[in-house]
Amino acid sequence: HKDFGNNGYTKPAAGLLMLREHILKEGPFDEAFSGYAQKWMFKQPKPADFFRSMEDGSGEHLAWFWRGWFFTTHANDQVLADVSSQSAQELLGDTEAGQYYHRIEIRNKGGLVMPVELEVTYVDGSVERIDLPVDVWRNNEISFTKGFFSGKEIAKVTLDPDEAFADIDRTDNVWTAPGRDS
Repeated sequence: HKDFGNNGYTKPAAGLLMLREHILKEGPFDEAFSGYAQKWMFKQPKPADFFRSMEDGSGEHLAWFWRGWFFTTHANDQVLADVSSQSAQELLGDTEAGQYYHRIEIRNKGGLVMPVELEVTYVDGSVERIDLPVDVWRNNEISFTKGFFSGKEIAKVTLDPDEAFADIDRTDNVWTAPGRDS
């Protein structure tokens, strides 16, 4: 069939690149992949053999990735649904933890669970990276809110700033504070 090329070659390659570069990282991926190649050399492995070898070699539970990427038609469409801030004084009665308490709500519109990577730009121009594991979706695969204290006001938030997770709609991945152009 003419569409086999994308599903048979491009999608697995993109998935393995995500797994190596952003989920497992290079060292654990390379070690697990090498172990798989050694164990199954000159044999006829099935997909489950590859999946199991990668999990055993990396020490990570990856069933969520295999199931979502290879066995469903779900897409990755994470949405930056809301960003709000509250005075720490109002919330706690003091500002020892920071002047602000920020909440960033991410929605999973496409059904495929993936890790969450955020880039937070503050009004003073400083940038903070927040990388969250796929486990944030464990209790609710539809919506997750990251809350944190900071001494700085947020100017901009970018979801998946490296464009690493094959998000199908990037138009909803950036939030800019009202009154700010960038």
